[in-house]
Formats: sequence, C-alpha cells, structure tokens
Amino acid sequence: MLDELRSQQTFEAATALLPRHRAALAEIYTAAVALSAAAQAERQIIVELISAGYDAAEHILLRPGLPAASRLGTLNEHDSEISFFRSRLESIGVLS
Repeated sequence: MLDELRSQQTFEAATALLPRHRAALAEIYTAAVALSAAAQAERQIIVELISAGYDAAEHILLRPGLPAASRLGTLNEHDSEISFFRSRLESIGVLS
C-alpha cells in the first residue's frame, strides 16, 4: 500500500514538473545545436587548410579537445546524436 501511494505521489510530482523539464530539454537542444554548428565550423577551417595543400598545423590551430562536440554530429546527418535527440524531442512534443 505504501509503495502504491509513493508511486501515485511520484506520478503527480513528476507531472507537475513536466513543463519545466520540457523547457530545460528545449534549452539543451538549442545549446547542442549551437555547439554542433560551432564544432562543424571549426572543422571546416581545418578542412579548407588541408584542401589547399597544407598540413593541419596543429601547433598553431589548436583543436578544442572536446570530443563530445564531435560526437553530436550535425542535423544534416540523419543518424547523428543531435538528430536522434531532435527526433526524441519531437516525439514527446517538445519540438514541433
């Protein structure tokens, strides 16, 4: 009986927090999209340098050393982490 009561109260408390939680998820998504775009822009600089026939010049153009940013991928990649996150948020109604 106590477990049933706790379960019901947990449901009510979590339901009350749902708007705040969804707003936080939307903020995380916005920040992740910005980080993904910035990481892609940084990678593009290195690609342009290499495409022009130079080496990556790591001793000058220090890489961010933030592998999590690279793991996000881009929104253009349907199987990227950021695309999966977007799909999940769309499925629960956070994004439309």
